[in-house]
Amino acid sequence: MARDPRLLAAILCTIVLLPLGSSAASAAPALPTLTHLAAADGDDEKGDGEEEEEEQVANPLDVAIPYFGELETKFSDGWTLLNCADLTVPEPVVFTCTPESMSFATPSYDPDFGEVVLPAEMSNAGRVVTVHYTVTLALPAIPTAAELVVNMPISAGTPFSIAHAELGVICEGCRDRNARLEVLGVEPATAGTLLVTDTHLVFASAPGYRGEVALAYRVQDERDQWSEPIAITAYVSAPAADVLLPLHLRIPLPDEQIELSTDQLVVVDDADTELDLLDCGAPVYGTVTCVDGVISYTPPVPLVNEDGESVQVAADQFTATVYAESGDQVRATVTLVLDDDADAPGLVTGLLSTSAESLIPNPVPVTEQNAPAGATPSLFAPIVGLLERRQK
Repeated sequence: MARDPRLLAAILCTIVLLPLGSSAASAAPALPTLTHLAAADGDDEKGDGEEEEEEQVANPLDVAIPYFGELETKFSDGWTLLNCADLTVPEPVVFTCTPESMSFATPSYDPDFGEVVLPAEMSNAGRVVTVHYTVTLALPAIPTAAELVVNMPISAGTPFSIAHAELGVICEGCRDRNARLEVLGVEPATAGTLLVTDTHLVFASAPGYRGEVALAYRVQDERDQWSEPIAITAYVSAPAADVLLPLHLRIPLPDEQIELSTDQLVVVDDADTELDLLDCGAPVYGTVTCVDGVISYTPPVPLVNEDGESVQVAADQFTATVYAESGDQVRATVTLVLDDDADAPGLVTGLLSTSAESLIPNPVPVTEQNAPAGATPSLFAPIVGLLERRQK
């Protein structure tokens, strides 16, 4: 006997409109919702006895697979998938299913993937209904970075460099290409000029300016997504009596621990000037200790990629604050590079521009938990709502 299409439509409408968990005995079961158990790339595996964190999705028919991540979806109680063997998802997605769940993984990203509809035949209490799940590849999270305050005055008329490692950039979509930094401007505009290299933001303050200044930039990932404007606030003061200029070194990334001294990091007018080390900033990947005026840098252990292969990082970076007996202090930086161009120590000579891709791969923020012993978390102190305050 032919099935009345109007009756089928009425049943489907009842399924969609029933609230989840309805106990009406005569009603059709609620729509099979999905519970997502997501594991983005790089997440730690659950230990024995630990429960997976469940996330109830807003739209139970949408399946957005995390960027280079994994997603397991479990059907709501009572529902069973009948046609698992008939369901397929094109590359680059790795798809598996059981009568109780569907799993997705994306070892790569295809910007042309679009949407894939899975017609899942679902059974509950003897009723069968086809549910169309829409599968997409989620973009990475928008890049972010902390709004910061420079904790030392900038001498008027002298350039001030801020290492990329100090910016606390978080860039999930920076796997095949490092983060790109773009300068947005300086407020007030008369305070000076902000430019960027592949290792530093460089602020050249105007000789006659004194007072607070805001430096604005933004970050782009490999999917051409831009962060919100990010602000660094600083204070420009009169030049110090003694000339103490920081150096920004570029040296080869070593295979073992190396040591640097304060006289390698600054230039002074008077050779008899006594120098000391105030603190060291934590590097992105290796570890640094500062003891009795000596900086010890230990390179990171090789990282492991998705294929289980050992991979050495391409570059690392850290900072050191040096002060003179006069009280003047400056921030020097050391950039360590794994390439043939860094055969001997030298000064950073990056091209100044309004936009540059960072040399430091996947910069990550330094926290109290991962800062090495003897290092301070950052040159900066976080500041909340700087841009909002300046817009009022």
